[in-house]
Amino acid sequence: MTRTGPGWLDRQRMRMKRALGLDTILCDNCKWNWRSACHRPERQSAAWCPDYHKKGG
Repeated sequence: MTRTGPGWLDRQRMRMKRALGLDTILCDNCKWNWRSACHRPERQSAAWCPDYHKKGG
C-alpha cells in the first residue's frame, strides 16, 4: 500500500515545527535533493515526502 499523504504523527510533527518557528522544508537536507534523483513535483518546497532520507545518515 502506497502512502498518499502524511499520517497523523507526521502532521503533528509539522504543526510542532511550525509552532516553534523551525524550518519545515525537507528538501534542504534530503539526500535526494539533486536534479536527476528527485522527480517529485513538490521538490524544493516539500513539507512531507514519502521518499525523504536525511543527508549523511
